[in-house]
Amino acid sequence: NEFMRVTAIALLEGYDRRYKNDEFDIVKTELEFRAPLLKPDTTRESQNFVLGGVIDAILRQKHEPKRYFIKETKTTSEDISPESDYWRKLMLDPQVSQYYVGAESLGIQVESCIYDVIKKPTSRPYKATPIESRKYKADGTLYANQREKDELPQEYAARISQDILVNPDFYYARKEVPRSENDLTDFYFDAWNTAKAMRESQLHGKYQRHTHSCMNFYGKCPYWVICTGQASVEDPNQFKKAENAHQELSGRR
Repeated sequence: NEFMRVTAIALLEGYDRRYKNDEFDIVKTELEFRAPLLKPDTTRESQNFVLGGVIDAILRQKHEPKRYFIKETKTTSEDISPESDYWRKLMLDPQVSQYYVGAESLGIQVESCIYDVIKKPTSRPYKATPIESRKYKADGTLYANQREKDELPQEYAARISQDILVNPDFYYARKEVPRSENDLTDFYFDAWNTAKAMRESQLHGKYQRHTHSCMNFYGKCPYWVICTGQASVEDPNQFKKAENAHQELSGRR
């Protein structure tokens, strides 16, 4: 999609412009980790599961090179203003907590997480005004809020780029997302209970169904046809069994 491509370019150019004189140096990127899953009240290690993931990057403060930080970057359509719920939600985000655990497992003591958010443009490409709705001036031209043709990708890119230049705080936000020992204990409780439920499902060969997730903004769940009896998971024309359940973590070491 050409409009998606030019939008991504405009957002990246704006991001680079905003943070090109950053106070941080990038130490490492794409760090894969494995860490024990601990039962928080006894620190016993799970015999069935480990924590795993990939940290986007580790940063170091330029003027204090012994201070290390996790780096996370997201795009969103939500409100990212300083007092929005987007930031409050991150107080509970298990991904951030797991990155703290992951960094420690790699021998990196981090002070906090630098969290960058990029807001997607809310303006969409302009469409031509339907012929039956067009109104013309005396000189034969359309009124200013009407168009004869759809907006081209390069026109849209120029318009979005200008808006990013004028309103950078609308598109880019950065905050620290810290974690206390109590936060990490709460994370371990959540992770342990999740793993416990997964293990029960494995042992019984039955998994809890979340019917509220069958359909969402992006369409139907890809396994909709299985749960509703329209297809079999063994059908090679529809499904392929992956050798590695977490292919996104393979081949990084």
